[in-house]
Amino acid sequence: MGTFIEKCFGFYQVREELEARISGLENEKAELFAENEKLAVGTSELKDANNQLRQKNDKLFTTNQKLTTEKDNLNNQLNASQKQANDLKNSQQVLENEKSELLKDKENLAKEKTELTEKK
Repeated sequence: MGTFIEKCFGFYQVREELEARISGLENEKAELFAENEKLAVGTSELKDANNQLRQKNDKLFTTNQKLTTEKDNLNNQLNASQKQANDLKNSQQVLENEKSELLKDKENLAKEKTELTEKK
């Protein structure tokens, strides 16, 4: 009898339209829910990937710090070795100069010796 009254007063068509609209909205809600679930899974995967990238970035940062420290130490060693090499070159030059002077002194002594033996 409710449907007869609805037909008489024109509510039947409105009711069908509302039921169709409700059905459409329920379908849309189900689709949105499914899409929301997919997005939640995607978000979770992105968060995991982001965490992995953060961990890798932290490791790279730590490695970079260690390498920078090692580089600084090696540069300090290189500078010390270069200074030592320069000091050795300077010492070698001093020794060569002294050797040259000693050779001259030796020659002079040899000449003096020769002169002294000739005078005898």
